[in-house]
Amino acid sequence: MRKATRFGLAITAVANIIGGVGALVAPDFVAQTLYARDVSADPLLLRFHLVFWLFVVAMGAGYGLAARRSRRHRSMTRQREGSRRSRTSA
Repeated sequence: MRKATRFGLAITAVANIIGGVGALVAPDFVAQTLYARDVSADPLLLRFHLVFWLFVVAMGAGYGLAARRSRRHRSMTRQREGSRRSRTSA
């Protein structure tokens, strides 16, 4: 795997984990900034907020694994030859 790909995956992993944990630690601030609403007043919005940002943290962990063990996860991170041809021929 190219170093640029590994670096990109690592940067994405760090950004997802930091952003997700930050949003989980301060849900009122993030909800006020993103949704312009108070998340503590609406339990459904709070649940949506927590589930979404937990998913972002989980994706960050996945990106981190793909960046760290690049040979093992090579099939997930490289573009297949058939998919490139099908885009150009369509």
